[in-house]
Amino acid sequence: MLNQPLVSIVIPVFNGEDFLEEAIQSAINQTYRNIEILVVNDGSTDRTEEIAKKYKKYIRYFYKENGGVASALNLGIKEMKGEYFSWLSHDDYYDPFKIELEIKAIQKQGDSNSVVYCNYSLLDQKTGILSTYKIEEYYCEKDRTNGILMVMERMVSGCTLLIHISHFDRVGIFDESLRTTQDYDMWFRMLRGEVKLIHVPKALVVARIHEKQGSQTIKEFDEEREKLFLSFLKKLTLPEKIDLWGSEYTCLQHFQSFFKTYAMKSGYCYTTDELCKLEEPKDIVEKQKQAKMKLFQLTNIHTDARIAILGAGDYGRRVLDMLRSRGIDVDIFLDNNPGKWGSQIEGIFCTSVEDELCNKENTLVIMAAELFEQMQTQLLEKKFMHVTTKMHLEGILYNVPGKKNNINTYR
Repeated sequence: MLNQPLVSIVIPVFNGEDFLEEAIQSAINQTYRNIEILVVNDGSTDRTEEIAKKYKKYIRYFYKENGGVASALNLGIKEMKGEYFSWLSHDDYYDPFKIELEIKAIQKQGDSNSVVYCNYSLLDQKTGILSTYKIEEYYCEKDRTNGILMVMERMVSGCTLLIHISHFDRVGIFDESLRTTQDYDMWFRMLRGEVKLIHVPKALVVARIHEKQGSQTIKEFDEEREKLFLSFLKKLTLPEKIDLWGSEYTCLQHFQSFFKTYAMKSGYCYTTDELCKLEEPKDIVEKQKQAKMKLFQLTNIHTDARIAILGAGDYGRRVLDMLRSRGIDVDIFLDNNPGKWGSQIEGIFCTSVEDELCNKENTLVIMAAELFEQMQTQLLEKKFMHVTTKMHLEGILYNVPGKKNNINTYR
């Protein structure tokens, strides 16, 4: 390694007694040794302080009155001595090589101000099942270096990033008025323009999904997220929309689908109204044809393949909308809930995985779930030959416009 700049790992924590020790230990275990670890206690009322102080020889510890994760991160930025900032949520943990591989990626790029991120895994705390997001399988190299695209596609997890301190001087610190979306607001501000984004194609962060995290417990989460993403849409310039999605029309459809999936009525109505003012792109038929060919290239049976969606919930409906609007038919829904078998979902029959076994050799199954590893294991055990994820599908279709007659009213 050419040189070893100091990296500050900042761990903001509020009532983190369940997971904090593992997070701190993962920071201590980094193979890259020139680090400092800052633990910022955001007014915890549990054993957080007691746990943190067990590691006083390894960390710098700060206590503050409760003000939210943004305020804790900002204190960490203020107090850090490093050239690079790395955020570690108290309920997540790093792979031992996280910092080393990201520093090497920056040095290989040759620009110390580059921002680097990596793949990550989601850990279902209830089941212990780990689902790994392999971003290089979903998006080409050019797309993976486009910071705003990766933020909008929600491929950038905050704890995967390694950020030069100069970027906070340039765009400011985290917005403390945002309780749950301060990260997306920051990445949007930071990654617009000419910032070089580097992707390390290894899963070096594990993010837990559990009942106590803010997105599950803070009731304002959905409202705040809707307001923020609607502001992103309105701030993007026309050239940015064209660069990211090929046209303003496709950009609006992208946001419309997001708002519809998460039942965000104001955002959905706004994008639908704006879409009605625009004409369909002239290359819509050709782009849809190319997307369909790319989708079926995931199999060796070409365009005769059946398409099945595994997961007949909200994610499954989103996948159905994505495909139908691009002129791609879905043959069947699969679900592991017997209560859904025999029902019609958006006009598509739903059945069990076992009932589809007779078609497994000519069926492309799209797993419609954020935590997909259990589904994947089930399908492999049943010897389904052609399986992909919702994320992979989004990577194929993100810049493909849908037909205007598929614009639905809000449900």
